[in-house]
Amino acid sequence: MKTVILGVAIIGALSACSPGQQQAGRNNPSEYAYVGCHVVHTPVVGDVYAFSPFGDLRVGEKLYFKQFSGSSKIKPLVTARPC
Repeated sequence: MKTVILGVAIIGALSACSPGQQQAGRNNPSEYAYVGCHVVHTPVVGDVYAFSPFGDLRVGEKLYFKQFSGSSKIKPLVTARPC
């Protein structure tokens, strides 16, 4: 019984989305473009988030991809600077 409860708790924790992931989910359809190594300097700017599959990124963490709408140009990053 303890393993079942533990399993459900782990699945529940993994299915929870961070604010950045929730915002990214609202941008449909979206694609990701490789932008090279960038270091996060401001995790949130308005409704723009620096996030990863594991949650929102903190200052000093690195990102390599940017989300964009498939029909638009890739805009400059506002949350990170090149490495």
